Amino acid sequence: MDTRWLQDFLTLAEVGNFTHAAQLRYSSQAAFSRRIQSLEDWLGAKLVDRSRYPLHLTAEGEEFHKKAEKILLQLEDARVGKVPFEEQQNVRIALPYTLAVAWLPSWWKTWCGDQRWTCQTRVGSVLETTASFAAGAADILINYYQPAQRLPLDAAAYEKTVLLSETLRPYCAEKLLKKRLFTFPGTRSRPVPYFHYSPEVYFHPLLKGILENAGDEFCGTLLGESEMSEVLANFAAEGLGVVWLSDSSLLHRPAHKLVNLDKTGAWSVDVEVIAFMAKDNPGSHIRKIWRRMQGGY
Repeated sequence: MDTRWLQDFLTLAEVGNFTHAAQLRYSSQAAFSRRIQSLEDWLGAKLVDRSRYPLHLTAEGEEFHKKAEKILLQLEDARVGKVPFEEQQNVRIALPYTLAVAWLPSWWKTWCGDQRWTCQTRVGSVLETTASFAAGAADILINYYQPAQRLPLDAAAYEKTVLLSETLRPYCAEKLLKKRLFTFPGTRSRPVPYFHYSPEVYFHPLLKGILENAGDEFCGTLLGESEMSEVLANFAAEGLGVVWLSDSSLLHRPAHKLVNLDKTGAWSVDVEVIAFMAKDNPGSHIRKIWRRMQGGY
């Protein structure tokens, strides 16, 4: 069980509203609801009566509410002064799923070298991982960053280093192009079938800015949205429509399956992948790995 589920549940019980609770937990409502459902599945009981408004806990939910508070307190007490030396060399890294899959294994091999450090990942959306990091749940945050869409972090409190630069570009499958149903960026009579990022996703306002400010008019038919670029990439690979993807999303995907539709750069935006560390982080091993991330060995 993920201890975040307990924190999510206590927040939901306190405010009595999924939307508000998700905002307080810096999560999308969909992701928050999934974690509550996961907790219920793990316990084998319904904790929330979703048929009533305002929200009420079930009898099982009321009983578990008392236990959840005690469990979190016991977990916190168990950690104080009782962490063995080996675990003190643990490095907690928060980052999006795409970067974790595409880059973290090779990065870790370079950064760790011959050190006996352990890596603990906290994977989620850009905003979820940023919130976890700001709350002290991670030593290092690795995230996408674009000046037009700043992260909710106090710049004065953190050190940062750029790991790589990427571009968010429009792609579609070769088989869709061969059907000649449209020409990019589309016309009113032959609009582009496309998929967007969900409104709570970091890339959503970036893509919205592309479509509004590219210069030429974009004529498209929106077919759906997703929180995950991997889902969008699969929609594109199946020939269902056009999607905007970062370079990391394509790293382990055969290049010939998807075609870049932007030949001028007008329909793309550059983003950086940046690592953050709190300036007051006391861990000597965290400082060592930070220097390696900066290229100082």
